[in-house]
Amino acid sequence: QGAAKGMMGLVHKDGQIVQFLQSLQELDNLAVFVDEAHHSFGRSLEGNLKRVRETINHLHTRTPLVGCVNLTGTPYVNNQMLPEVVYHYPLADSIHDGHLKEVRFYDYSRVKTEEFVRDVVRRFHETYGEERREGLLPKVAVYCATIRELEDEFRPLLEKALIELDIPTDRILVNHSKVDDDAVRRFRELDTPDSPHQFILLVGKGTEGWNCRSLFATALYRRPHSRVFLLQSSMRCLRAIGDMPQTASIFLSTENRSVLEKEIEANLGTSRESLQRQRNRRRITINVLKAKKVRLKKPITRIVQRRRAEIGRLTFALDQIDLSRYEPVVTVTEGLEMLVRETREVSRVQRRYTLYSLVEEVARFTGLTCLETEHILRDSDAGLESVLEYVNRENRLLHDVVIPRVQDAMFEYEEESGSTEEEVDLAPNFPVERHISEEQEGLVMKPDGGRDRSYHLDHYIFDSGDERRLFEMLLSHEQVEEIYFTGGITDPAHNQFYIEYYDEHAGRWRKYFPDFFLRLADDGWMVIEVKREDQVEHPNVKAKDAAALEVFESLNGILYHVKPDDEIRRGEIHDIFRCAVPSSPPSG
Repeated sequence: QGAAKGMMGLVHKDGQIVQFLQSLQELDNLAVFVDEAHHSFGRSLEGNLKRVRETINHLHTRTPLVGCVNLTGTPYVNNQMLPEVVYHYPLADSIHDGHLKEVRFYDYSRVKTEEFVRDVVRRFHETYGEERREGLLPKVAVYCATIRELEDEFRPLLEKALIELDIPTDRILVNHSKVDDDAVRRFRELDTPDSPHQFILLVGKGTEGWNCRSLFATALYRRPHSRVFLLQSSMRCLRAIGDMPQTASIFLSTENRSVLEKEIEANLGTSRESLQRQRNRRRITINVLKAKKVRLKKPITRIVQRRRAEIGRLTFALDQIDLSRYEPVVTVTEGLEMLVRETREVSRVQRRYTLYSLVEEVARFTGLTCLETEHILRDSDAGLESVLEYVNRENRLLHDVVIPRVQDAMFEYEEESGSTEEEVDLAPNFPVERHISEEQEGLVMKPDGGRDRSYHLDHYIFDSGDERRLFEMLLSHEQVEEIYFTGGITDPAHNQFYIEYYDEHAGRWRKYFPDFFLRLADDGWMVIEVKREDQVEHPNVKAKDAAALEVFESLNGILYHVKPDDEIRRGEIHDIFRCAVPSSPPSG
């Protein structure tokens, strides 16, 4: 303990360094090992030297160190890989090689807290029960945002769910900053054969450094304050135990699953695509050969709200709504790549509103007075009593239908369009590792030649032979000064050269990473996208094209060209250079 305290920083007392550090300075052969080393960098990699590093530097000036070994499971800080990394063993490889548990994700959408807790308990009990591994009972950790939330909401719901399944409530263990010493002791003894606890309720505990091998599941319903906390807490259940392989379960709300996917990419330096298994894979480490940054203008839209002078009679049409679409479901996925395996239903819990509580909630979310709200609801097509009846049948109608339609009746909205300029980096946060199969070997190119005209990365991994063929033709073309393959890295943490477009079929915004970025002989700039000939007219491709034309040509004067693959195979590239050259190329 004394050593640990000493290494936390330079401690001065009456102007003197503590005796512990003085003793260390007298050693002839001293090596330093730092666990959870990412903390020594603080929140950034520049100009934020933390006390651990200050201490190590101080020791080195007094007695040259034999070495300093830093260990961390998350070698990234704010999406930037720690510069001192010399060896990286990715989480996905550790799972694939059997050193950690396999993982199954449960993604809960349209569920309430009670429904979530009840279903987590039932699935945990059915999957793991009381079957011991190495003599230890399996456990699930339920993370809460606050102590009040734990005590007032999650603990009563957990006890209720256990009683329904005839599971003793003394299987619950609570741990947070205000528990007594006995609870702390029992928490420390969870990974022992004598521990009777299986359901662990936590607030701000049990994350980094907690090694509980008998933990088989984690559950996070509400989004925590820290995104990294979500990553650390959810992955606590992956420690190996017993005869491997074993499978851990992570129970998440849809919002938390989305955040977790991004944190896996940002903090573990990988993406969902690279986590998927492939036969006969080869690992490639991709490094930056030359930094390439471009200033791009991108469109932005502001929504301005104004209150209407008059409103008519509201039409909710509640009797025409298909309530079956509100049935809660849980989606079960396998592995870190989160491939969907099956979808299941979840039992329901509904709140009972009164006329007063209904009016109050509508008023609170619309900013209207209660009298205004009551008048609007009574004068609607359904009437206040009928609205109440439907909301009590399906609570989500209140926020999906009633409140939005009241807002739409009371307010009008106008769009104000504009643009913003930002500097985008074609290769931030490198190096990056990728796995390729035997079939992809022919799609990998290294800068054996043409390095002065291309290759901002030391490996280009093309998606198709046609992309590689076009690259080779353009690399030696007299009208091309520079060409960069930007479509191989589709992770915004490692490639900022993308635009956003709206996918009508999926109903959401997506990121589009074009294939090639060129500088022409007369200093014009061009973006080229390769597409299969039978996909050129696809609605999704058209949506990308429309967004690309707006961003690249209209806002930035960069030419945009879609090249069908059949034309590449015929060697037809002359049409690429028929367009007029933009007058103001981007800087960077």
